[in-house]
Amino acid sequence: MKYLKHVFLLALSFLIYHPSQAQGVYGSISNLSVDATSLTPSGKIKLSTTGITNVKYKVTIVRSIDPNNQAPNPTDFNWYPVNIGMGLGMYDKGYVWFEGSATITNADFKAYESSLTKEFTAKIDNSKLISGQKIVLVYEPHPPGVPSSNWSKTAYLSVNYDFEYPVTYYTNDAKSRYFTKNNCPPGSEPSTGYTYTVLALTYSSTISQADANQKAENDILLNGQNQANLHGTCADFGHIKPLSGSMDINWYDYITDVKWNTTSFQGNNVKIEFYSSDQQSLIREVVPSTPNTGLLKQTLVALKWTNESTNFKSEGRLKITSIDTGVSYFSEIFYLRQD
Repeated sequence: MKYLKHVFLLALSFLIYHPSQAQGVYGSISNLSVDATSLTPSGKIKLSTTGITNVKYKVTIVRSIDPNNQAPNPTDFNWYPVNIGMGLGMYDKGYVWFEGSATITNADFKAYESSLTKEFTAKIDNSKLISGQKIVLVYEPHPPGVPSSNWSKTAYLSVNYDFEYPVTYYTNDAKSRYFTKNNCPPGSEPSTGYTYTVLALTYSSTISQADANQKAENDILLNGQNQANLHGTCADFGHIKPLSGSMDINWYDYITDVKWNTTSFQGNNVKIEFYSSDQQSLIREVVPSTPNTGLLKQTLVALKWTNESTNFKSEGRLKITSIDTGVSYFSEIFYLRQD
């Protein structure tokens, strides 16, 4: 049984030792990279607006067993010494490390680990960066006990990163506007409107908040009415109705806007009259002739209260007649109220 244990440990040592990864007896690196959270989408190191940029970087260290250094206990391993320095820096008459460089030794590994992944944070003083240069992530294996000030600055592995100065992005506030459908067929009118909304954060600008909001306004102007025409509904209003939608005429001089269905009155011109509610008595002629446009604004439909005549009624109907064809229709009852 003891013999089998020695055979197992010897076989394991061959599995762990990878000569292709070893770059000297002081350890090697299989991965070295800046964390994605510290990069822009294009892979550049994104600098902070505060002047000091914290950059996370990750490293995976591989160590190897020394086959010539037998462990006193068969359950132990004797590893080659590990002493690897790494960090971010920039070349300026030689390589200069930024704050946050690190060293990994065998003491950082667990007893039987051959591979170790760690994360560190470098601090970059934005004012020390050199235009046109790249930020370099490097590592160097060193003999144990050699301080970083004496490192050769000759990287075994380096990864170059461009950097990007911070850009302030402004985003739009939420914007909404109510639209009325404007493509209803003749004889109908909008029955429901539509509120077009641009959500907050939909648009951004590097210029100003006002510019981001203007982009949202442009969206509303470009698409709002089209969406109202697509989603709004229409309802048939018959032949005649007040433009306000109310059958009450509450003004002191009994003026209202009158709307009618032009297809109900064929011809170029119509006559508008105001009758009693029973349609028997003509109270007054509103207009003897007006173009058949479907709208007559600010129409005096009855006499003023102060000029009340004996045939004045507190309610009545509009009658519109086509001058060309004689076709006529009465409206629903209008209720005249004194202010």
